[in-house]
Amino acid sequence: MEVLNKTIYGKRIKLRKLCHADAQDIFNNIHDNEVSKNTPLKLPYNYEDCIAYIDRSTLNPAHKEFGIQHYDSKEIIGVISIYNYTSKLPFIGYWLTKKFRKLGYAQESLELLIKYCNIQLRLKKIEATVFDTNLASIELLKRNGFNYTKSTIVSKANSSDEQTLEHYCFTEAIAST
Repeated sequence: MEVLNKTIYGKRIKLRKLCHADAQDIFNNIHDNEVSKNTPLKLPYNYEDCIAYIDRSTLNPAHKEFGIQHYDSKEIIGVISIYNYTSKLPFIGYWLTKKFRKLGYAQESLELLIKYCNIQLRLKKIEATVFDTNLASIELLKRNGFNYTKSTIVSKANSSDEQTLEHYCFTEAIAST
């Protein structure tokens, strides 16, 4: 993993700071019911929402949000983030556009972020939460050493529906990765 100017370079992707030029890619890729169902991002999501999202991504110094940029297409194919990394409960979140799922891009992104958290941020523990219906994300977390810790019931935004949110924690070997 190479980090230059806060850009993290992988084999097929790089993780980099979001900028306004990324708004169109985010707008094009976010209109996916699975992203809306499995993240706090709710549709409809317009272009101005994308600009506001990018602006918010730089406001909190305890959060780092990275655009996942595909080397070949140069497109932002998703976002991966570490939140509250200055606290005792840092946690990650991510989403990936549909056409790049099941091709190893989420795996590569998560591996890069874990290494970044270890080397640059010196974190010893990272948590993740995922809806119990998001089986691909649960498997991704497990493959990368996250262990189930608990479940909570949450109400979905703008709905009376409730959903189970599962909590996973990565502690094993993060200090020596």
